Amino acid sequence: MALQQKQLAASIQAVLLCTGIAASSIATAAEPEKSSSKAQGHSEKSADKDDMVEVRISLPDGRVITRYEPASKNRARRSIRTSSRATPNRRTSQSRFNIKSSRSSANSSQSNSAPGNNAPRSRSTRSVSPEAAPEDAPALLNTAPPQAQQRATGTNLAAVVDYSTQWPFVDVFKARRAWISGDTSTYTWNDNRPIEIDEDGWVTSLLPNQKAHTLMCREISGHYPAGRYVCLYEGEGTIQLKFDARVVSQSPGRIEFDVLEPSDSGIGLAITEVDPENYIRNIRVIMPGFEDTYEQQPFHPTFLDSLRSFSTIRFMDWQHTNNAE
Repeated sequence: MALQQKQLAASIQAVLLCTGIAASSIATAAEPEKSSSKAQGHSEKSADKDDMVEVRISLPDGRVITRYEPASKNRARRSIRTSSRATPNRRTSQSRFNIKSSRSSANSSQSNSAPGNNAPRSRSTRSVSPEAAPEDAPALLNTAPPQAQQRATGTNLAAVVDYSTQWPFVDVFKARRAWISGDTSTYTWNDNRPIEIDEDGWVTSLLPNQKAHTLMCREISGHYPAGRYVCLYEGEGTIQLKFDARVVSQSPGRIEFDVLEPSDSGIGLAITEVDPENYIRNIRVIMPGFEDTYEQQPFHPTFLDSLRSFSTIRFMDWQHTNNAE
């Protein structure tokens, strides 16, 4: 299995951290959409029940922020304001927060409309400011009305496989295909012989004339980056790279290769020799430009950017839910 199960939880938490999505927003296989559906239903019910009121807040630095809240909340604030005016010992608080309600536009529209006239009613507006807003205050922020704002939305992640076009990791070896046994004497692609591996999936030994090979970025119409890749590994043995890969330099633990024209063939990697006492392990195949940062940031920036507009991420295929035993 390319993405080891013990790495799964850490990878999921890292995705949520990098995209700014709370861990509670995970939609699991057992209950994939119940919580988000319930929240959406509550939101729609609240929006139908209350008219929205525009609230403008002037900040000390001169910025003016506009937000919207239900009319019921607006009425509660007006009630607090009235109580503050009637109580002498709250004059300081009342003078600090000068709350004004402006409904003249709405009342004018109603009085001038004939019965049955469907002219739109003006939205009520009120201002809340610690001090009077400066004359040269900048333009309003977040001025889009509620109906124009995007609703909370979730998305599924594609499975971590060699034929995915999603590029979740800058280390493409994390999405490799399972090891395939080949015959070096007959050039048989898959002779179905067993391959000895350890608990982490690293090849510990090979049979006579056997190689263990795998595929990355395969059959995706060349939809992966061109440039200089770096293959890093620990242990002793022989690694060969083929298909779109063109080796330019090689030393123990490090192979640099170019992908000049990405194609459907992808990148092939084969282990043809291995030292059972110090077998090859911890293989990484790093995309161009990420060798210095892949340990601190394992996710491709394009992948993270594609998730930032969502409030919920579903990891069903990462958890191998389908066809699980």
